[in-house]
Amino acid sequence: MADRRLLAELEKGVQNWNWWREERFKFQADFSGAELRGKDLRGVSFHNANLTGADLSGADLRYADFVGSDLAGARLDGARMAAADLQEAQAQKASFVGTDLRGAKLRKTNFTDALLQGADLRAAELRRANLTRADLSGAHLGDAMILEARFTEAVLEGTRLHGVEIRLAIGLTEEQKAAAQGVGENGSGWLTKLIMRFR
Repeated sequence: MADRRLLAELEKGVQNWNWWREERFKFQADFSGAELRGKDLRGVSFHNANLTGADLSGADLRYADFVGSDLAGARLDGARMAAADLQEAQAQKASFVGTDLRGAKLRKTNFTDALLQGADLRAAELRRANLTRADLSGAHLGDAMILEARFTEAVLEGTRLHGVEIRLAIGLTEEQKAAAQGVGENGSGWLTKLIMRFR
């Protein structure tokens, strides 16, 4: 269960929390099972935090730091996570349905069995991400970087892959390609440039 003292610190505001957290950088913050639905947490540092089973649905998490965090079983449906950093995070069985992950850093993120239906992953960095058995139905991956990303048994029904170098993906079958949209088509590129500019 989430540490009530940590929740109290977080309630004081993101700036206060990040300052408090920086002083205790090696400490693993426990927010497991926390109820944080709809919170404004832009730029919050959840670096290496335990967020297993937490509910962050609809929260504003733009530019948030989730590096090395444990998000297994967490709910982030409809959250705003553009340009968030989830590198090396554990997000097995987490739910990102309809989540805005444009330009997010998802390098080595573990999305095994995660739900990403309708998620916006345009221009996201998915280098070496694990999407084994993840459900990406209707998700938008336009211009995403998927170098060495693993798609073994992933569901790609209606997934948009415009501008994605699919030859660099691992475990992607012809059936998956046929189920997706925009395979082999050029993306716009403008979104990638825009997001990179403001990272």
